[in-house]
Amino acid sequence: MDTLKYKIKLEGLDSPPGTITTRALSQLLQQFTASAEKGLRLAIEGQSTKVGPAPKWLEKATDFTFTGIKNGSTILALEAPTLEASIPDLIVQQDLWGSAPEPHDTAISLIGRSVADMYAENLESDYFDYGVLTSITELKPFLSDHAPVISIHCEERPSENFKIDIKDIEKVERLKIRIPEPRVSMISGHLEQVAYNSKKFQLYLPDGQIIQGRINDEYISIESLRTLWGKRVTARGLVSFKPSGKIRIIEAQMLKPMEEGEELFETAPVIQTQFEFAKKVQLEATGRNWLKEIWNKWPGEESIEDIMKEIKNK
Repeated sequence: MDTLKYKIKLEGLDSPPGTITTRALSQLLQQFTASAEKGLRLAIEGQSTKVGPAPKWLEKATDFTFTGIKNGSTILALEAPTLEASIPDLIVQQDLWGSAPEPHDTAISLIGRSVADMYAENLESDYFDYGVLTSITELKPFLSDHAPVISIHCEERPSENFKIDIKDIEKVERLKIRIPEPRVSMISGHLEQVAYNSKKFQLYLPDGQIIQGRINDEYISIESLRTLWGKRVTARGLVSFKPSGKIRIIEAQMLKPMEEGEELFETAPVIQTQFEFAKKVQLEATGRNWLKEIWNKWPGEESIEDIMKEIKNK
């Protein structure tokens, strides 16, 4: 099987160079693998976390081979299978997504892109959602207790090098706060793109916006996509959002021909995040023009000292 070789360098590790305790090693590999699983599932399915058991293909693509510890600084050697080698069927028809994984990518490739967008605080990123952010923040105990910096290197593809730093975890935590809770919504548009293999579709809205969707096969058969392709439809399902408040994906539990009166669903909702709401309230509270509020109210009975005290208190 085709693989890429990675080195995970642990900087500032609390054990002697070239060593790591079994508990620390287990904690790191388990959480690192969990982050890779969530990043890959997001790339393939549009969601990093779903109810029920994880699919078998996820295990194949994240079955990394630990090949040992290098001398000197503690460097863990890993080999990760390429997606083309581990899950070839699922890489087909990935063109529906703006940031689809490439056949020569690995699950670790996707972690690197997730981390880069997290640190840049990219609110429109396709490489992370709430589940991916959570998996990265769950590395915080290891970073706090054992090694404050984890650096990942790939000699074959140096563009994939990245690091996970305890200092930057705060940025990831801020992004988690910004993401609105998923909610059930209805969206109407033209069903223009369909990927039967991955159960994905795209809705084209009148304003030019493209909404990514995936059918929930507990409620809808794949045949529904075949019969509705190219038509105006209405989808109802659980909508997940990006940190910006825009729709990431709708997991459709109903997909039917659009009916009269459903034109109001042709505008995708943009949800104001809790972060943006708090920021707006703060700006409104701190942006008041106190001079304007007292203008034409003096001179009066108040002394200049009383007025200056009032301005200072505000």
